[in-house]
Amino acid sequence: MSPKEIYQEAQECDPCSSKCQGPGDERKAASLYQEAARLGDAEAQCNLGFMYDVGRGGLNPDIKLAATWYRRAAEQGLADAQANLGSLYEEGGPGFPVNDVEAAVWFRKASDQGYARGHLCLAAMYAQGRGVPQDPAEDARLSRLAAQQGDCRGQARLANALIHGHGVEKNIEEAMRLLHAASQQGDADAARLLEAYSATSASAAAPSTKPKKLKPSNSWLGCCAPGPDHEDLAQYEPEDMPEVVTVMPNESEFNEEGEREMPSTDIARKSCSCTFFA
Repeated sequence: MSPKEIYQEAQECDPCSSKCQGPGDERKAASLYQEAARLGDAEAQCNLGFMYDVGRGGLNPDIKLAATWYRRAAEQGLADAQANLGSLYEEGGPGFPVNDVEAAVWFRKASDQGYARGHLCLAAMYAQGRGVPQDPAEDARLSRLAAQQGDCRGQARLANALIHGHGVEKNIEEAMRLLHAASQQGDADAARLLEAYSATSASAAAPSTKPKKLKPSNSWLGCCAPGPDHEDLAQYEPEDMPEVVTVMPNESEFNEEGEREMPSTDIARKSCSCTFFA
């Protein structure tokens, strides 16, 4: 069998793959990914790296092995692996120190291929000045590239920049269109920010009307509210609305026991934990 045929068989066994039609066998999938990865298949290398990253398929979590396999796939030009490796450097772990410069290098490689997650993670690095000079305009440009691909996180991030005028001229009308588009894709956090903005507008028009209270969220957009008690976004005027600070992994990636689920995709993708908004 060729490396690609072995990889395809692994996909059919992998319960988190769209190719798996039954209950699957995660351990068999891991074994087949290992075989295909050793034969040089980039997608198998990326998925094997993810299994070491999170400890799936009977493999013990090992960030160094995860980095090794991500790098082999990344050096073959696989954008998913480039972004995954960038996330490892951005997050760090046991025996694997944070390296913002390396993170930015790999995010840029993914971004240069037109990969939305690469755009967003690199945008975040520019927003914070991590591994690259701080540059709000580059942050906004990269966010727009992701938004133009229909990525809901890119749409929400660009909307935030347009509301606050970071790296781009303020444009509330465009920001609202982007938030609507993101929320229509099921992005709960974009919907929450849209609701918060609507509440501030309603409050300004009718001061006697008490703004609707919003439930604090522990998701990546909900973490934006200032202060330890997650103050209500609805109390702010539009121009004073707090900005998103930290991106957390999407809640849909966790099962009922709170364990990280491998995404239902042919190639495993890490969540970028770096800041998406500044």
